[in-house]
Amino acid sequence: KKELLNSIRELLTVELLEVNSSKVKKEALVQSSFCTYMKFAYPDLRYCASLGGIRTSMKQAVLAKKTGYVKGFPDMQILRVNKEYAGLFLEIKADKKSYPTKEQKEWVSYLNEAGYYAEVVKGLDQCIEVLDWYMTIPTK
Repeated sequence: KKELLNSIRELLTVELLEVNSSKVKKEALVQSSFCTYMKFAYPDLRYCASLGGIRTSMKQAVLAKKTGYVKGFPDMQILRVNKEYAGLFLEIKADKKSYPTKEQKEWVSYLNEAGYYAEVVKGLDQCIEVLDWYMTIPTK
């Protein structure tokens, strides 16, 4: 299993290196690659992504706000309670050159204070490192 996961990680990293597009597209590719990793590494894991990074029309943006979307909410929510945390929230950035907004920092702080583990992660490797660490914490 470990060899398979390392192969997946290598393939996803190569794919990311080949991207020469906008930061938004690169961030989406990091998140998509991370989802692929989760599906293979932890097939029973429940997670959901927010649509904050998705570009929409003004009409769709207004509807999203009316129906509960809040600016800065983390990109990925991993629904696994363990002995230390109520769940994992990741704000995903494309790389080390990308930084969270004020609202994103506020959400991370709030979630950590509320008993979740929340972090801003930069790049695919850090996404995987944090998830793999989180999954080592025993469940209740």
